[in-house]
Amino acid sequence: MHFIKRAGLSFIHNLKNNIILILLFTVIATLILSGLCIQSASSQQCLAIRKELGSEVVVHPAATKEGIAGTLPLDDLNKVAKLKHVEETNYMMPADVQTVDFKEAATYKKTSGIGANLVTVYGLTETGRFNDFTTGNYTLTSGRHLSTSDLDKTSVIIDESLAEYNNLKTGDSITVKASNGNIKKFTIVGIYKNNDEQKELSALFIPYKQMMTLIGKSEFNYGIFFIDDPLNIDTFRSDVDKLNLSSIKSAQVDAQDATYRRLAGSVSNMSLISTIMVIGIIIAGAVILSLILILNLKGRKFEIGVLLSLGERKLRIVLQMALEVLVPVLIAFSLSIATGNIAAQQIGNMMLGTNQPQSSASDSEAVQSFTGKTYNKIDNVTVDVTSQEILQMYIAGILLALVSTAVPLVVVMRYNPKDIFAKIE
Repeated sequence: MHFIKRAGLSFIHNLKNNIILILLFTVIATLILSGLCIQSASSQQCLAIRKELGSEVVVHPAATKEGIAGTLPLDDLNKVAKLKHVEETNYMMPADVQTVDFKEAATYKKTSGIGANLVTVYGLTETGRFNDFTTGNYTLTSGRHLSTSDLDKTSVIIDESLAEYNNLKTGDSITVKASNGNIKKFTIVGIYKNNDEQKELSALFIPYKQMMTLIGKSEFNYGIFFIDDPLNIDTFRSDVDKLNLSSIKSAQVDAQDATYRRLAGSVSNMSLISTIMVIGIIIAGAVILSLILILNLKGRKFEIGVLLSLGERKLRIVLQMALEVLVPVLIAFSLSIATGNIAAQQIGNMMLGTNQPQSSASDSEAVQSFTGKTYNKIDNVTVDVTSQEILQMYIAGILLALVSTAVPLVVVMRYNPKDIFAKIE
């Protein structure tokens, strides 16, 4: 009789025991599937946190007792910009200049108390990356943002109040005068609305190269470097140190990587715990199944002795036993698909609650200062059962069944028909 047929008959003959085995391994399979789902969900959550935080690193002169003083040379910033992992940059230098052919808006003159027609000019790389635009303090209402394509152009973005007060629109020109006497004309490419009532002067935004020619300096207040992944920020810092630049040595390199580690810490702990849980359950399941098979062997010595005496190969006997185990295991793992999602969500929320950081207020402030978004405490992680986790669970089940048959394999290989019948007699 073929060993597959014998395995089927044995499964039916021991149906009650197999039902118990199926129920036992349904619980085991549910826990394995839950662990795999939590692993996947926590990885996706960490990725979402990285995307939310972004990967901006701000390099600026270090703070002293008198405040932040000093500047950073363009050449040094450009060397940093060429480092590995740097995708984009945004340099910044502000200055107050006088208006020539237009006037400061009356609303600003009332709040500032400054009689002269002064406006603040920011020289930068991209206005779309500027903090006031990303936080929503400024909103572009007409035209476009400045980009790297404007670096060699006399483009400018102006305040909406300034535009209305002087009857200006995109395409018009304005002229400003720097403190060194330099005069420069710019073409309006965009108009923005100032949503922050605390601002005292109108702000103009021009390409940083035009700012250098206007004020006659190539020193910047700070540079923002956008790294390809927050996980590479430490590498970026190390690479900056290796450049051994005098200006950068005395600068402060600020990033939200510590915030990322804190926010993602509870989720990362979930992933680690779930990994340990899956490994532990698989080992425990293999031990339980091996013990069951060993006990089963004691009651089947006569059957094995008969099969061996009839010339059946030992390997085929082991395969029969493996198949007898594999069928209920696979049935149990199939049933766990229905219970796995519910259990995974409950276990995931429980893990998250026990690993949640004590406070997240400072983290939220740190995130907002970099990205303009608030990031609250992680209250839950959505756990879903996908085809990938189901496939991984079945692979784990098959491995569990194969590993558990290793002990019976060794025992059966040592069996001798004569010895078996002699002991029975």
